[in-house]
Amino acid sequence: MAKTLLKLFAVCLLLLLLTSCHVFDRWRGPCSIWPLPEPTGGTPVTQNFTSAEGRFRIGLPGAYEIAGNEDKKDFDWFILNVGAVHVKYFDYAQVVDTPEVSESVLKQLRDLIVSKRPSGQVEVDSAITLSGHPGRELKITDDTGTQIDRIYLAGNRLYAVSVFVSKRLDCKLGSAVEVLNTFEITE
Repeated sequence: MAKTLLKLFAVCLLLLLLTSCHVFDRWRGPCSIWPLPEPTGGTPVTQNFTSAEGRFRIGLPGAYEIAGNEDKKDFDWFILNVGAVHVKYFDYAQVVDTPEVSESVLKQLRDLIVSKRPSGQVEVDSAITLSGHPGRELKITDDTGTQIDRIYLAGNRLYAVSVFVSKRLDCKLGSAVEVLNTFEITE
């Protein structure tokens, strides 16, 4: 009788473990699933993207270019299981990276970005630099996900680098920040 109870207990334990693994796997959500298949649209890019005209470089592991304008000053990529990356640059008629001008320009740009996500909560709003160039970082979260914007002023050029991670993939925010950290201005 003890052997029969022991066998019954072992079978019940095995069924419980198998059921809990299935339930746990569903509970973990999209951050635990195997990588999604590659998209059918878009153009795959190499691990690093460089724009000679834009004078920048960014690391884009597993990315697909999904948009870009004709003059190639505006770039959009999608990184599988991470999020969307956007880089845009704009040239001013005058130098904007001097202390007298940069503070005002960065404040205006910050206000513009925040106004575009009125329901979002600003979690980060801080001054940053990249290779000595002044900048600003904003992290805004709302019901759809998290967007991190980094703005840099270099000479007469403005760089806007951003990443958006949907709420479903918020566990990939660290990977998205790693992509932002690869952005370089190549003078």
